[in-house]
Amino acid sequence: MMNIQEKIIALLEGDLREDQHIVELIAQLSKSHEDRSMLVEHIALSNALTRAVIQVNPDVKSSAKLWSRIDRYESGSIGSGTWSAKQALSGVLTALIMGLCFGYYWGNTFNGEDSISQSPSPNISKLNAQAVPFVGVDTTTNSRAAFSKSHASSFQPSTTSPKLRGSHKQHNAESVVVTPLDVVGKTSTDEGFRILSPNGGETYRIDENIPIQWSGSNQPVTIEFSRDQGQTWSAIASNITGGSYLWSVPKSIKALLPSSYLMRASVEDTGTVEPTLYKVFKGHDSGAAVAEISPDGKYLLTVGADTRVILWDISTGKQIRRFGENTSEGGHIGYVTFARFNEDGTRIVTCSQDGTAKVWNVFTGNLQQTFYGVADAYPVIWSAAFSPDGTTIALGEDDGSIRFCRLSDGKEIKTITISQTEAVRYLDYVQNGTRIISSGSDGKGTLTDIIADTIVQQFNHFPFPAQFSLRRKVVNGIQYVPGLTELGDGIITCGYDGIVRFWDVATGSLITEKVFHSGEAVSAVIVGKGGHLLASVGYDGSTKIFDLDSEEVVATIQPDDVEIPMSRASFSSDMRFIAISHADGKATLWKLRKTIATDTSDDVWSIE
Repeated sequence: MMNIQEKIIALLEGDLREDQHIVELIAQLSKSHEDRSMLVEHIALSNALTRAVIQVNPDVKSSAKLWSRIDRYESGSIGSGTWSAKQALSGVLTALIMGLCFGYYWGNTFNGEDSISQSPSPNISKLNAQAVPFVGVDTTTNSRAAFSKSHASSFQPSTTSPKLRGSHKQHNAESVVVTPLDVVGKTSTDEGFRILSPNGGETYRIDENIPIQWSGSNQPVTIEFSRDQGQTWSAIASNITGGSYLWSVPKSIKALLPSSYLMRASVEDTGTVEPTLYKVFKGHDSGAAVAEISPDGKYLLTVGADTRVILWDISTGKQIRRFGENTSEGGHIGYVTFARFNEDGTRIVTCSQDGTAKVWNVFTGNLQQTFYGVADAYPVIWSAAFSPDGTTIALGEDDGSIRFCRLSDGKEIKTITISQTEAVRYLDYVQNGTRIISSGSDGKGTLTDIIADTIVQQFNHFPFPAQFSLRRKVVNGIQYVPGLTELGDGIITCGYDGIVRFWDVATGSLITEKVFHSGEAVSAVIVGKGGHLLASVGYDGSTKIFDLDSEEVVATIQPDDVEIPMSRASFSSDMRFIAISHADGKATLWKLRKTIATDTSDDVWSIE
């Protein structure tokens, strides 16, 4: 006898097709709350079921009506948009599963054909044959993505549209699959590369700058110091050339004086991306939503479903503090879905499903401001961003608006409506704070002029016609990349459809699209400083590193064999590291460059 999980898997894989067995599964799910709770994301189930239906019943007209039926059940169950309706998961699941399953085994009757249960095995060739070919699309797209294309001929990239800046280059490189290491391997020292000073025995005064010198390499060098006999290392500077660097000792170190130190210098291969696991941070009991590296590269910020907001010391891997450890300190009481640093790393903002966004002081842990969601039905602030000048915060609201507030007193300055019906899920300032990019539940990415209060351009990530639109058409991420195309700036969007799309800002036209995760949902896209590397974060448990110049996937980070979804990622400002948050509650930090030579001072030296 199959248990409930095995039956669901069998249904999703197309192995459960007999009417009686499907009806029994429906009855079992309907009467047991515990079983229904396994299907946490009801739309994710509908996506998987629909993919199974389309594979077994590869007929475009029949599939189109199935999408329409899904939309009808979803809108009928959640059409009011009220808070209570959005929380009524069990009722939604019952209606949704019944509609999908009956549609599943009666699918071909839409066209007067025999029941799909007579189909001997899944077959998607007919569906794919009718799909419209897209320029630049990977061939690993799943049947759902192929179906979306079959209804989107007007969405096809124009042959006259600009191309990505690297389109003229030859693409021959292969992706490197990266698996974790128990210990980061040491690279053998190049005997010609040496630290000259400080190299042991020197004593420096507290008020003088320390000269660091090395020889044997004209490549960029990374400099680190240790104050615990080399057990942990902290970065001083990276990408340094010329054979010398003058280090002005920071106040945080002066407070620890007198003390003894080791110095280490390393030459890294800046021409390749070869990630290795550097550290694992385990601080959350359940899904980690964000892993954000501070602007100075010293700290890692993680938040998650357990309501915790944790600041970590990257050099030691230890927790520094938890913000709002309890509600008396102003802590969140709901799933913390988003967090980020301000430009100088002195503040963070956190967003939670408890309906608030909170601004915290990084160094004291004190709560500075609390903002409340303004939507009537579901007052959640999904995302937030600090303005470049540090005076304003932008809040992405569930009612489809972006609200701008002063940080000094929390007062609202202005509100810009992006969508009349759907939430703003992610946003960020661009072009020196004069414009803002946002993505939302309406299936679009948007570029807005803050000064003029006008929408400059919208990018329709989901090309479904209105009658086939899905409620779960959320655009999870959006990035602005100066000089992305051969003619100018570009936009990159991603969503639950598993596709990463590239757009021209000036015209709003689609340039190309990529499928990096075998059709699984993309939870985030992140572009590193300098605009050369893109990280695509997937539900398949991998992060793909895509070179925007060569248009090649240059590395695949796959932490383990279990496909645990990844939530978000962030590059360090010097592009030496990437941090990734995982659905099982941990965060990982990966070193992106291979060390080709290193040297450590022969003995300790002192500051007094």
